[in-house]
Amino acid sequence: MSEEEIRKKGCFLHVVRYDTSFIRNELAKSLEFIQEYDVDQESREWNRIKEHAHVIIKEIESRTNFIDRHLTIIKDLTKSHHPELQPCAFIDKNIKYSGDLLARASRKKNSKSDNEEVVKLMSDIKNQIRRLDAVLQSLKEQEEEKS
Repeated sequence: MSEEEIRKKGCFLHVVRYDTSFIRNELAKSLEFIQEYDVDQESREWNRIKEHAHVIIKEIESRTNFIDRHLTIIKDLTKSHHPELQPCAFIDKNIKYSGDLLARASRKKNSKSDNEEVVKLMSDIKNQIRRLDAVLQSLKEQEEEKS
């Protein structure tokens, strides 16, 4: 790859990392809201979680298009493309699944019988946050690569 292509790849990876970081941080914020609710179900309304989830789901949909476009450009720029940066796989595992978790949170009902579902949702969100942390680290390393 030419120096110009390396620079472009780094710029596009930076944008993908930024958008992925936004999604990771919003998942973490949702987890905080759910944990607050889980501690004191009587004083917390699930509406706060639902409203946050709805807003972020729309934002994820918007950012998905940019991520897809940037990963496609990176794929076209590089001959030895990293498998984890394949646009469809990256978006399905990292972006759409995050949106699916938020959609689950937005559907939660306000009753004590849903405790197991809330615990499972929190566990799934924690796992996805860890996954996104690893993805962000990998993106940073690839962004810093010189070839």
